[in-house]
Amino acid sequence: DLHVRVGATDSIGASYSDSSVTDAWAVNGQYQPQHAMAPGEWQIFDVVNAAGDRILELEINTALQTVDVGDPASVSTATTSGECSSYLLAVDGIYLDTARSGPHVDHLVLVQAQRVSLAVKCDTAGTYFLQTAYSSSVTNYEA
Repeated sequence: DLHVRVGATDSIGASYSDSSVTDAWAVNGQYQPQHAMAPGEWQIFDVVNAAGDRILELEINTALQTVDVGDPASVSTATTSGECSSYLLAVDGIYLDTARSGPHVDHLVLVQAQRVSLAVKCDTAGTYFLQTAYSSSVTNYEA
């Protein structure tokens, strides 16, 4: 169990189902929350990178992603969803003249304190994971 380390002794009830996961991220105060969407329904997600020491690389995946995107040999096993469409609507509170889509939105990089508004639609019913990609080497973009 993951425990709060600022003087409290209560457990927040988080446990790792995969021993390779070493970070826990809260979304609106919840650990791995679930959100229901109807197939074909557009929803807008307002996302902020509130981590002081991490760059987020957001993706929508069909399975919990644990491969290392910093390792070129692992990238071929990625499970990024082709069932979902995403459009970048705003960055840091400023709406774009034209919504953006494509590979730079499907793998969206957010630096510390950056905010984005992202429209997402999944055409097929299923379980999808909006998560940050794991990279052991965030400077390894040469491959």
